[in-house]
Amino acid sequence: MGTRRYILGKMLHALMTLAFVMVFNFFLFRVMPGDPAELLLRNTPAISSTNIGQLTHDLGLDKPLPQQFLIYAQDTLTLNFGDSFSFPGQDVKLVIYERIWPTLLLVATSTTASAVIGLLIGIYGGWRHGSRFDVGS
Repeated sequence: MGTRRYILGKMLHALMTLAFVMVFNFFLFRVMPGDPAELLLRNTPAISSTNIGQLTHDLGLDKPLPQQFLIYAQDTLTLNFGDSFSFPGQDVKLVIYERIWPTLLLVATSTTASAVIGLLIGIYGGWRHGSRFDVGS
């Protein structure tokens, strides 16, 4: 029974952490100064208030904050990230998918290399117990 309780506790803490991160990310972009629609269109020539109003409506920024959060949470949990702003016309999931394998390769390589180097330094320091290398002076 103790192991089951421990695992459930860890899972609950992980879910609470994910919930906190979702709430924090949502409100982080809501408290920043400026209008998000204007910031997205800042490099677009001949911006009209109609364009800004249309983008505000398309992004759902004209809805009440609790409704915006529910939509954000639902889209996040269903992995519906929408269209990319940096790569127009591409789905965010596609942009992530194209870059995930090189990222995982770099992370795996660097993690393995740092573990091996750390182990070698630890072993050498253990063999030379009390030496200048071991105490770092």
